[in-house]
Amino acid sequence: FVLLIEAIDDSKELAQLTHKLLATLAEPMPIDAGVVLSTAASVGLAMYPHDGVEMNDLLHIADLAMYECKSSGLMRLQ
Repeated sequence: FVLLIEAIDDSKELAQLTHKLLATLAEPMPIDAGVVLSTAASVGLAMYPHDGVEMNDLLHIADLAMYECKSSGLMRLQ
């Protein structure tokens, strides 16, 4: 999925928000009759206008970043 966030100008603030999102997704979620769902995510970030001004360019940069993080393991929470 794609998450668009307005009014973040600082990459550190975006990184903090990303970490919170990953931590929330990593929490076990009880769903039914003792079944617990565990999830994980890989994230790729792109910032306007630094990484592009067109949506396709931003999505492409974010997609490349996501696959780089997936292969390097950078998004795994300790």
